[in-house]
Amino acid sequence: MSRCVLGMDVSKKDISLALLKDNRFFEKIIPNSLAGFKEILNFLQKHNALKAECFLESTGSYSEAVADFLFDNEFVVKVVNPFKIKSFARSRLSRIKTDKKDAQLIAEYGTISANDLNYQKPSTAVRSIRSLYGTYLAQTKISSQCKNHIEHATNELNKNVWTETLCEFELRRKKIVNQIIDLINSDKKLKSQFENLQSIDGIAEISAIAILAEVQSVDKFVNARQLAAYCGLTPRICESGISVHKKPKISKFGNNFLRNVLYFPAIVAIQRCEQFHRYSQRNCSPEVKPKSKSSSLL
Repeated sequence: MSRCVLGMDVSKKDISLALLKDNRFFEKIIPNSLAGFKEILNFLQKHNALKAECFLESTGSYSEAVADFLFDNEFVVKVVNPFKIKSFARSRLSRIKTDKKDAQLIAEYGTISANDLNYQKPSTAVRSIRSLYGTYLAQTKISSQCKNHIEHATNELNKNVWTETLCEFELRRKKIVNQIIDLINSDKKLKSQFENLQSIDGIAEISAIAILAEVQSVDKFVNARQLAAYCGLTPRICESGISVHKKPKISKFGNNFLRNVLYFPAIVAIQRCEQFHRYSQRNCSPEVKPKSKSSSLL
């Protein structure tokens, strides 16, 4: 049997399917619901492709449900960084942007993919932690708004109202954190990872929770460099010939949320840990740029 690849473009309401088999596309649009997910099985069975590898972009909550469904039905599922699909589309000089075309591009990408990790369904505890942490972030945003209103209140009555509102949201935030910690403590593996993360200079309770919520488990990464690449923190080298020698910068190709979470822990680590401080000084020191041949002739 020839290799079959199912590309899926997932939106809030619909999922565009593009099955690539024997250099032919078979397409279908289904609703993004449990009833629609069951149609995927019928669609694959109709085309004798029940062993198809399933590829889809990471679109947050929109893609989680269908990925879980296919994983539960023992399909090989790969949730791909959208930047990879975008870059692949550029390499193909694609000029069309529709759901149907995107599903085809994802399927074509799947035929050449070799390094994408198989999707692993998060545990109930991890999914609950992620959901609660999202609520915590929303409460934090509202708390910041309350502080701004208090700072610029024009009268004492208005200031008191916002102060009471702030106290309510602060209590809710503390309650959410306690609920998350209870969930972590109920799972030995998560508890161990939570404690190990906090042993790192700069990583405190909230930062450790954020990392666990987003990474889920470090076991899915082969080494530390792969985890750093997932966060978009690996260096990007730009050199060409004798004239282009740009200073390496982080790639930013990975998880934007994790990069934001790790920013302030990195600042604290540089200030408090001698090893991190020396590493930072070494990387931030001005480089002596080699003179070009043209400048040496002047």
